[in-house]
Amino acid sequence: MNLIETRWTTLATLPPELRWFGDPVLRAPALPLTDPHEIQALSADLARVLGTIRAQTGLGRAIAAPQIGVLRRMFVAYDLDTDRYLTYVNPVITAKSAEHGRYQEMCLSGMPLAATVIRPWEIEMDYLDLNGTSHRETLDPMRSRIAQHEIDHLDGILFTDRADPKTIGFEFDWATLRQRNVLSKVEDSAWT
Repeated sequence: MNLIETRWTTLATLPPELRWFGDPVLRAPALPLTDPHEIQALSADLARVLGTIRAQTGLGRAIAAPQIGVLRRMFVAYDLDTDRYLTYVNPVITAKSAEHGRYQEMCLSGMPLAATVIRPWEIEMDYLDLNGTSHRETLDPMRSRIAQHEIDHLDGILFTDRADPKTIGFEFDWATLRQRNVLSKVEDSAWT
């Protein structure tokens, strides 16, 4: 079996909860969460699905509730440094840097589609954690990118909506993509 066949076979075995591009739930705005039991249960479901996808593909830094068919404002991110899943409830971007960055993004709901997306370099975000504690945090450039991608999901926006259309394509060699894909700043003149 060649690399492309292997990748398609892998994608076919991903968790059945995962919604794919074309599913209308991915275009609908998500609603805020308030029920502590719903927050706990949804966080566990998102972490389980993301963990399964990471185990099967080696890909996936975060997943938003609409990606498993739940229209709630939550995403779970995998922290590479701590090997933990972090929950972000009702996240809101409160500030964006004037600087921008370029990165080739993928989406668990659209694999193996990839495209170059320019986003603000850093953001400040308000959110509740799994225990309902309120936070305001300025995120580093990669965590900012991940949060922006996931918050877009909560608003019914896909990364392809923000991508340079000339860069949209399929990426089957995920190991090479990870090695060569570097988040880089964009000069203001290139962005405007």
